[in-house]
Amino acid sequence: MIEYKGYTGWYEYDEEDRYFRGKVCNIEYPINFSGHSIEFLTRSFQHEINNYLAMCKKDGEEAEKPSPDKKSPYHRL
Repeated sequence: MIEYKGYTGWYEYDEEDRYFRGKVCNIEYPINFSGHSIEFLTRSFQHEINNYLAMCKKDGEEAEKPSPDKKSPYHRL
């Protein structure tokens, strides 16, 4: 698992594609991220969280607050 600004992401490695894929698992809004290494996966995760927060601000909507009850990777799978 990975965390940033209170948001938790869960990821897995696809052996066939040799690529990491993940989802934010402690909010309902679907946020996906990916990368070919842990470094790029982390950057992608942070970038997508920042994009989500900026989109909410731009649209005048409140961003969904991360729920401490939804940190299980199985919540979103």
